[in-house]
Amino acid sequence: MHLRYLQSLIDAAPSGGINKVSTMAFSPDNMRLAVCVERSVYFFDEAGEKRDKFSTKPVDSKYGKKSYVITGVAFSPDSSRLAIAQSDNVVFVYKIGNNWGDKKSISTKFIVTSSVTCLIWPQQEALFFGLAEGKVRMGNMRSGKSSTVYNVNSFTISLTANGRGSGIMSSHADGKIVRYILNDQDVHTSEVNGNLAVHSCPVTALAWTPNGYFCAGSDKRVIVYGKNGKELQRFEYSDSEKDFTAAAVSPSGQSLVLGSFDRFRLFTWSSRQAQWLESDPKDIENLYTVTAMSWKPDGSKLAAGTLLGGVALFDCSLKRQIYRNRFEITYVGLSQAIIKDLSSGRRMVLKSNYGYEVEDVKILGQEMRYIVSHTQNTLLLGDLMTARLSEIEWKGSGNERYSFDNANVCVIFNAGELSLVEYGAEEILECVRTEHMSRNLISARVGERKSNIRMLAYLADPKSVIINDLNTRQTIANISHENRFDWLELNEKATKLLFRDRRYRLWIHDLTASKTVMLLGNCTYSQWVPGSDVVVAQNRNQVSVWYNIDDVDRMINIAIKGDVTGIERSGSRTDILVQEGAFMNKYKLDEELIEFGTAVEDGDLGRACEYLESLPDGHAGGAIMWSTLAKLALEAENVDIALRSYGYLGDVAKIRYLHRVQVESIFYEEETSRPRSDCMKARAMMAQLNGNYSLAEQFYTEESHNDEAIEMYTELNMWEDAIRLATRYNPETVNHLRQRYLTWLRDTKQMGLAGSFVESEGDIQKAIDLYLNAGLPAKAAKIMLRNPLRCENSVVLICAKFIRAAYFYLIIFYIIELKQVHELLGLL
Repeated sequence: MHLRYLQSLIDAAPSGGINKVSTMAFSPDNMRLAVCVERSVYFFDEAGEKRDKFSTKPVDSKYGKKSYVITGVAFSPDSSRLAIAQSDNVVFVYKIGNNWGDKKSISTKFIVTSSVTCLIWPQQEALFFGLAEGKVRMGNMRSGKSSTVYNVNSFTISLTANGRGSGIMSSHADGKIVRYILNDQDVHTSEVNGNLAVHSCPVTALAWTPNGYFCAGSDKRVIVYGKNGKELQRFEYSDSEKDFTAAAVSPSGQSLVLGSFDRFRLFTWSSRQAQWLESDPKDIENLYTVTAMSWKPDGSKLAAGTLLGGVALFDCSLKRQIYRNRFEITYVGLSQAIIKDLSSGRRMVLKSNYGYEVEDVKILGQEMRYIVSHTQNTLLLGDLMTARLSEIEWKGSGNERYSFDNANVCVIFNAGELSLVEYGAEEILECVRTEHMSRNLISARVGERKSNIRMLAYLADPKSVIINDLNTRQTIANISHENRFDWLELNEKATKLLFRDRRYRLWIHDLTASKTVMLLGNCTYSQWVPGSDVVVAQNRNQVSVWYNIDDVDRMINIAIKGDVTGIERSGSRTDILVQEGAFMNKYKLDEELIEFGTAVEDGDLGRACEYLESLPDGHAGGAIMWSTLAKLALEAENVDIALRSYGYLGDVAKIRYLHRVQVESIFYEEETSRPRSDCMKARAMMAQLNGNYSLAEQFYTEESHNDEAIEMYTELNMWEDAIRLATRYNPETVNHLRQRYLTWLRDTKQMGLAGSFVESEGDIQKAIDLYLNAGLPAKAAKIMLRNPLRCENSVVLICAKFIRAAYFYLIIFYIIELKQVHELLGLL
């Protein structure tokens, strides 16, 4: 390993005074470097240029702006937030935005009982920090609260984590080194929680590598401990060496740097000798004491800060090479390389997770985007476009052939075996035996159109196709045909197989219905339109297009004078490419039937919206499609798409309502740092807009927004539901709601319903009056029969009211039995 000086990011104090760089950290996405000096944070970009700066603030303004210093800094794993530890007993978490110059705002803070001395952020929802009183605490980003993980009762000097973020380690003033495993699956008999070792002095330079724990301090010795706490290696130095003050481990874990006074000591792991080897130290005159170091996650650079405020950037690469005049390959370690596309600026890290040496890096494919590299025992496959990398165990023959026709999976042909490797996966997806290795006779569909589908179709013999479900490891179809297969392809949803035989007949097989139908008798070209279930096939001098392949009898024929060579999709246009003599002509397909229909069928509302926005103003059928999209967006609770849809339709009322929902979810995200989809109040408002009031009530009550649920029902004049909720959650408002309900019934002339409501409340006399006012004497009579004793005092008055209605007795005879009428008259 070598360190080569690149540049100074911050010059040391010209007067030689102390201006300590307390801490620094690279963001996991490699885009930023945060450097903390006293109470300010400086941001640098990849080129080392200073791009931003902001000042922190004390936990309480009454203590003054200079009452504290920054003691720790860490980026969140997704690089969207920055945690800052301060000596005034607080950890602030800032939202820093995605662009340079974005406003910084505090989203979470953890107030503790003593000074925070160090900080790390190994997991997305959990950061860890050490305190002066000896505690190591965890800050939960979801709840915004912190809790003690363990307590050593001795000043916490430093914290570090392993490369997987599944374990942490701390060093303390009494020399203790404590290890804590966060994930149970990483706990082994030799790697458990608790005290690991007691060093001869406080460990100020602590590092966790896959091959041991480095510990160094003021005793001028470096000791590497094993997983059981036993000493593995020791490096001792003379009196000329100063205190070790900082440590940094490369992302691969194969290299390590220790900082001291005017010097860096370099260590590299030798897999052959199974031990750490020390390289020549790098001495830098007038560097002074190194106080902070951080290694860039891609392994290419190391930043170091000093006691005098200087920050230097070093190149850690072993070698560089230019591949095909387009790609730059930088080897930053034996097992790690950085590949950069000089034409587009894209880059990805090629790294062996097993620590094997990376060999013969190749970049293949028509688009030059797929990376293939071998190690001693594994095969590395990567996609430069998506930065997905796979490493699988592989003992190749050296005669492997690769197919990159599918953007999500690599097909490998080797010694009669067909292997599928999904980019980003760590094992072979499928391996089958077949003698038919032609690309036209193999079709794989893996994770296309935002689905979890993984299917493979291949030939078992010239007249038989096997289709395997790679998720369940089962064969779902074995299709036999009378003639040899010439070409085959699954649709992207893997529900249908399109194939052609040696007699140039085109067939479609429905896997769900297990039915095969012939489409054309003489087919020279066929293909699924990319991103859809539309079929295009050539039959002599015409092209047949099936926009709905479920209805094979309905097709559109287009006359041509040449041969179809392919299908081109760009923007909102799909064309059939036809070679007609010396010219390449294009025949346009109906994009509305292809794009919008496919997007709606897949539930991809964003894709459907992008298509509609690409249409020109006044497009025929545009309003109908926007209306359809608006309805689907409401059902899916997609506020952004719904707003854009109703904005096009000009529905002001829904726009205003959806804007309120959007503001509510944005406010929730800023307050809690949780995704907008977790905002139950916004979801309740969307359910209310969809007319699903019971679901809206559920969302409201889950977050204890009971008053909002009651208010929703009162605004909708659903008073009985409002009274039901109030009785359960807010009893003191029940009487008021009942009175409002009764007043509303009277105002709207619904005396019959008012009588029923008052009767259910037990006010018999008032119910009778309301029934009579509503012209419902029969109901009043029934109340009297059911409650004769409670009606005695007003029988005469009631009967007088009855007599006023000439038809009273007629109604009584028809509705009530004669015996009951005599009982009623007996009361008189």
